[in-house]
This record gives sequence, C-alpha cells and structure tokens, in this order.
Amino acid sequence: RALLDQRASMPAGEFAQKLEALAASDTVAAELLGEGLMFGGLGLPVDHARACQWFERGAGKRGDATHNLALCFEQGNGRPKDLARSRVLYAQAADLGWVQAKCALGNLLIGGRGGPVDAARGVALCREAAEAGNANAQADYGAFLIEGKIVPKDMVEARRWLTAAAEQKQANAAFLVAQIHWYGDGTPKDASIA
Repeated sequence: RALLDQRASMPAGEFAQKLEALAASDTVAAELLGEGLMFGGLGLPVDHARACQWFERGAGKRGDATHNLALCFEQGNGRPKDLARSRVLYAQAADLGWVQAKCALGNLLIGGRGGPVDAARGVALCREAAEAGNANAQADYGAFLIEGKIVPKDMVEARRWLTAAAEQKQANAAFLVAQIHWYGDGTPKDASIA
C-alpha cells in the first residue's frame, strides 16, 4: 500500500523496480505486478509471459493469482493454451474463495472446453457466483436466461440479473439490459431507459 501511495512521486521506472523487488517475497505484490503486466495497468508494459510467472508465485495460495494463472492457460496468453489445466486451476481458485472462478469454470463445463460437457454443473456454478454478487457471473447467468438454451428462457429473471450486473458497471450486462428495454422483451418498450 505504501509503495502504491508513493508511486506518483517516483521517477519513471522506479515504481516497477520497487514493486518487482517486493513481489519476490510477497504474494500480494506478486499478484499486483502480474495484473499490471497482464492488463497494462500501473504504467507497466503488457508482458503476458512475465505476468503468468508472477501469478505462479501465488497460485495455490491466493484465489486471485490462481484464477489469473488459469486465465493464462485458457486464453493462451503467456502460457500455451491448455483448457484442461485451466479447469483445474479455476476449481482451485474457487476452493480458495475466488468467486469469479466458479463461473469461469462453469463456462468451460458448459462449452465442453478442456473436458467433457457438464452444463448442469456449469450453470449451477455460474448461478452460485451470481448469487454471491459477482458482476461477470450475473451477466453470464442473465445471458443464459435470455438464450434459453441451457436454462429455460425467462426475460424477467434475465433483466433482474443483468440489471444487478449493470449496476456494478459490467458493460455487456448494461448493453443487454438496454436491448431488453429497447425491444420490450419481458417489459414495456422504453427507449429512454434503453
């Protein structure tokens, strides 16, 4: 925290050097450094391979690091694409309490990516994460309800889940809620709300 608070007053490059030194012995700093390298935050250049190396330091100990390492293998960014390994890591991250990992695993199960299809378990995992308040899971579960392929179609419930996600600034959910209001799916048409 102290390092983050001092970042603005440091010369260019000093923050990254200090964060890397701290990350060598601290899994919180390693996760932060990994996220900066994976997503380009904190003024760090994107470097997927290095990001995944930092996530590996916290994998199995921290849910966020384990989830992000799973993402490395799922997307093939910084690690070879390995969906079976990604499934295992998402399950570990969920066991470590990282709620978002439940729906990430759920989506792999639903699509049969990295192993056999288990749509019922996948939907259940996404719903659990949605009920826990995870915006991405709420958006995914709402989309399942719109599609009506793996759960019965229910536009009213879809709108409820998508609105909850949109209120947390989940962009895809906001777009879908706007479409629901624009077309009047399960609610009166309302262009101003859309």
